Amino acid sequence: MVTKSEAATPGTVIVASCSLKMNIAIVIEHSIQTSWDYLDRSGELCEPHEAAEFLLNSIVKMVRTGESRGLMLSNKAIDNYRKYRAGKLAA
Repeated sequence: MVTKSEAATPGTVIVASCSLKMNIAIVIEHSIQTSWDYLDRSGELCEPHEAAEFLLNSIVKMVRTGESRGLMLSNKAIDNYRKYRAGKLAA
């Protein structure tokens, strides 16, 4: 949170904003890697390019809705991927 005195200092808000964006990027990266590792070890990972794109889109969508907890992002992405694969196999 930026206070009035900090906002008066040029560049403070920009630095805080850049720092937040970098932290979110790291959370996204770790969440994708955690999801990928789990799915790979469990033998559920199919078509690597498609899986990578799906996990990225799923996690970014959750981040845009306000979720920022890495483990929650990973777990939900895994669950979403399983549902996606089950629907694809049923079709």
